[in-house]
Amino acid sequence: MKAIIAGLILATSLSSLASQNASIVKVFDGTNATCKTSQDAYRYKLQAHLVKQAKYEINGDNLELDLKATMLSCDKTETGYSFSKANLFDTFTYQVLMSVDENGEAVFSTVEVSTNEAEVVLFDNKTYQKVVSIESKNNSTKTTEYSASVALDKVLNASELEKFNAGEEVQKTLDLFLKRNINVENGELNMRYTQSYGAFRLKLKLKK
Repeated sequence: MKAIIAGLILATSLSSLASQNASIVKVFDGTNATCKTSQDAYRYKLQAHLVKQAKYEINGDNLELDLKATMLSCDKTETGYSFSKANLFDTFTYQVLMSVDENGEAVFSTVEVSTNEAEVVLFDNKTYQKVVSIESKNNSTKTTEYSASVALDKVLNASELEKFNAGEEVQKTLDLFLKRNINVENGELNMRYTQSYGAFRLKLKLKK
C-alpha cells in the first residue's frame, strides 16, 4: 500500500487505492505561520519549517518514510513582507534593538545564525515515545529530503501489530518536528542551543 501525504502542518494519508492531498492544520494552536508584518518577521527570526511532501509505503515488516521539507525566511520586500525558501544550513541574520541614541533613533545590532546539525524526530502522539529520528543532510538546495525504514513493531503497539498481521486496517497517528542545533552570534553574544520547529501530524492507514 502506498499513499501520499502533503501539507504545511498536518499530513493525512488514505487508502492503498488512491493518493490524496492532505488537510493543512497546525497541531498545537490551530494557526498557520504568516509573514505580513514586522512583528511576524521578528516572531520568525529563526525561520519557519515547511513540510512540502511526505510519502509512506509498507515494505514487508517495515514502514518506509520519505519527506521533503524546506525552511522559510520572513523578509521585508518592496511591497511588504513575505516568506521565501531557505536552505536549512545556510547562515542568516536578523536585527535586534539594542538602545536608542541621543537623537532618539533606534540602534540595532546584527545577529548571525548558523546551523551545526539538525534532525527530524517522529513520535507516537499518544504515548510520546520516539519512533525514529532522521538526520538532516547538508546540501546546496533549498529542499531537505529525509528517508527512513522503520520496523513496524516500533511504529505499532502490540495490539495494533496483532490487528495488522491479521489483515485489519490500523489507523496510526505520528507527530514530527524539526530539531535544529544552532549558533547565535553578534559582537557581545555567542550562544549554542537547540531550536525546535513544528509540530506536524501524519495520519496513516496501514494494511497488509
